[in-house]
Amino acid sequence: MSDAVTNHVALRPNWSCVSCGQEWPCTVRKRRLKYLYQGNPAELGNQLRLWLEQARGELPALTEQELTDRFVGWTDRPVTRREPELS
Repeated sequence: MSDAVTNHVALRPNWSCVSCGQEWPCTVRKRRLKYLYQGNPAELGNQLRLWLEQARGELPALTEQELTDRFVGWTDRPVTRREPELS
């Protein structure tokens, strides 16, 4: 696994990506999570809900709907890029 993918982790408490600066989970991390949890969407959902719970206390300006969309709502949609692919 390349450093570009492994470093797409959350910088807390603002929950931005350490590598690309997008809101976390960023596009690269979403793709990686979908790959890692393929065939086990329930476990992916469980992991994302844990992160959502952690973020809830650190992102008080976001509504419950915004948190849900950001951390869980993307799982049933294709992941699309907002920025050019990082090498």
